[in-house]
Amino acid sequence: MESNKEESIRCLEIAESFLESGENEKAEKFAQKSLRLFPSDKAKELVSRIAKNRKTKIDNQNYVQRVLKSDNYYEILGVLKEATNDDMKKSLRKLAKQLHPDKNKVPGAAEAFIKVKHAFEVLSDSEKRRQYDQTSPTGVRYDLHGNRFTSKVTPETFPTSQNSGSKVRPDLPKFNHGPRFSAKVTPETCSTNQRPVL
Repeated sequence: MESNKEESIRCLEIAESFLESGENEKAEKFAQKSLRLFPSDKAKELVSRIAKNRKTKIDNQNYVQRVLKSDNYYEILGVLKEATNDDMKKSLRKLAKQLHPDKNKVPGAAEAFIKVKHAFEVLSDSEKRRQYDQTSPTGVRYDLHGNRFTSKVTPETFPTSQNSGSKVRPDLPKFNHGPRFSAKVTPETCSTNQRPVL
């Protein structure tokens, strides 16, 4: 049993060196081996720390992907539309720690960090925030009086001659977007004193 303890300590040292170099998979393998050889509190603590690192990395990957896909600045910062500047500053500090490229090595973290900073810059300035709220990327727009309208035209909202709410005037000409003249002009059809026959 004493030889297992020595081997367990050696495996723990190897696991810690792998953990410091950022190779979590190898560190976990040696920490689990150490735990199987000789269960100790130090080995259990190292295994739980590695599991926490793995969970944090997965969370960071998910958050980076969510930030990169989103165009809604409130969603990027994780605040409500009614949030104050203090709420946004707290959220920015938290996200800066989580997404800073020096701390987060997940691919896309730098772009996500820049996007978070830009969202904060827009929402923290009252004039830019007002403009952003009037032209939000969710498709919902607001006029100067705060009335909500959508910019999407649907068949129900656009009158045509096919739907029942048609306001198309029958006396107006209907335009065909094809070629204006279909006749071919050749020297035989033209002379100096006559026009081409169409």
